Amino acid sequence: MTIKEEAEKVTADGSKYIPPYKLNKIADLAVKTVKLLTDSKSVCTFCYEDMKLVLKIAEEIIDKGVSSNEA
Repeated sequence: MTIKEEAEKVTADGSKYIPPYKLNKIADLAVKTVKLLTDSKSVCTFCYEDMKLVLKIAEEIIDKGVSSNEA
């Protein structure tokens, strides 16, 4: 299956297609983010609830940035 065929198959049901190279970069960034949150060398360690809060705040910052660019 070609990338074009794969993209058509994925988008046919309304899903968003992410090309392999971009998905790889997204996965790399996710790994780096988790390492930042779980680094035991940090002055402060985070529990799972703290980590979820950090990600929620980041999502809100991104949403505000996107909505301000749309205005």
